[in-house]
Amino acid sequence: MVMNRNYFAQGDLVYLPAKTQMTRYDGQGVANNFCYLPTPKNVVFHRGLDQGKVEILYEGEIWCVKEESCFMP
Repeated sequence: MVMNRNYFAQGDLVYLPAKTQMTRYDGQGVANNFCYLPTPKNVVFHRGLDQGKVEILYEGEIWCVKEESCFMP
């Protein structure tokens, strides 16, 4: 069951399945790094963004993922 980003609060644990695409942006909002999760992971929800995207904390860095990729663990 996919959760609406309004359901999550900063610091919540969320589950991302394997092969979830993650993107990092620079200070000007330009995408500068992409990767795919090799295995499923529990990560920390940071905040919701526009256009169906959210920020998560993964291995000490903020990444952007599609909201529909976030599940309750």
